Amino acid sequence: AIQRWACLQKTVQLVVAGETTTFKVDSWGEGFLKQALAKTEARAVLRSSSDLSRVKVTRQTGKSNKPVVLTVDASDKSPRGDDLWLHDGDVIEVPEKP
Repeated sequence: AIQRWACLQKTVQLVVAGETTTFKVDSWGEGFLKQALAKTEARAVLRSSSDLSRVKVTRQTGKSNKPVVLTVDASDKSPRGDDLWLHDGDVIEVPEKP
């Protein structure tokens, strides 16, 4: 039964201060960017100087394989509906505060 749900597991990469951490998110409970950033694996590498208002998500799309770069406000101050559904293979980059 476990393998049936494997499609709901997405692997994402989180880049903070040049360090990359790879972890899985579960589509049911952690499919959105803010939920993924709240996971233990993400909290362990995020810093007080991390700027969650300018998170960059790089995603490979379609046959052209041209990456799409999305900038998302994942801070607590962002509008409630302003969140991003993650895809398998997304690279999440959290910059330092200016």
